[in-house]
Amino acid sequence: MWWRGVRDACQAGLVVRALRQDAAIRTLMWKAVRLNVLCFAGLNVVVSFIMFPLFETWIAAGSETEMQRLFVQFLYYFMTIVFNVFFLFPIYVSTVISNSDYYFEIAQRVEKMLPTELKPVTTAPPPRWQDRGADTVYERLIVLSFLIITAPLYFVPYIGTFLYFSYCCWCYGYYCFGYTWLLRRTDWNLENRLNYFELHWVYFLGFGTPFTVLLWYFPLVVGLGIYAVLFPIFVAMAQASTPKRAHSTNRLLPHRISIFYEAKLLANLLLHLLHKCFPSSPAPPNPSAS
Repeated sequence: MWWRGVRDACQAGLVVRALRQDAAIRTLMWKAVRLNVLCFAGLNVVVSFIMFPLFETWIAAGSETEMQRLFVQFLYYFMTIVFNVFFLFPIYVSTVISNSDYYFEIAQRVEKMLPTELKPVTTAPPPRWQDRGADTVYERLIVLSFLIITAPLYFVPYIGTFLYFSYCCWCYGYYCFGYTWLLRRTDWNLENRLNYFELHWVYFLGFGTPFTVLLWYFPLVVGLGIYAVLFPIFVAMAQASTPKRAHSTNRLLPHRISIFYEAKLLANLLLHLLHKCFPSSPAPPNPSAS
């Protein structure tokens, strides 16, 4: 099943055919890429490669002692964290919400090009924009919590790199199928999608592998730019894919891995704290309902 996921994530012919046959898909992909690059990657490049280096050089020019140089280095990393948390992340959330319509329309257009057996399995109407927006924000909060929890794995000796790489594959695999589920499984809530993902964990590990490999060896800023360009392409390939579960007789592989369990706990805790500070904000979901 891992190899099937990798194969489905490399359907370059499907993307080329879709771009060639449907002018609307070309327009939508261009709009999504343009918005991402200009509002997110472009801004990040300017700040990380121009503003911060100039700031560091300007202060370091007057640093004569080792203590002063250490202070400048600390100040640089502190400003980087502040920029990422309070400036870059809000921009990322706004671009995700703005691009959600583009990605959803791309999935719809690709859906029309598919064979009958890959058509949507439900007849419920597509979700409203408001519902998609709220669902997307909560979903991204869970993924953000997921990344916060898994990031320290990179520093675990011997197996840390492999574990972190695997979790990145799952994260990208989940991202790419988000709009497919919104279109085909309109009766599913977020909990249904997470359960489905955890039952098909081998396939999604494979589907996210090519995307992760393409971003793995680049610095964060460059990787974000590549991500912005490639994501709508992987959305189109996910729309033409059907995840399969690992064979039930394979006792070497677990039936299910609760990949997002800790991330959901952290996300609900963050929502609970936000709701206490701002009562008008969304309340965390009721655990008993899920």
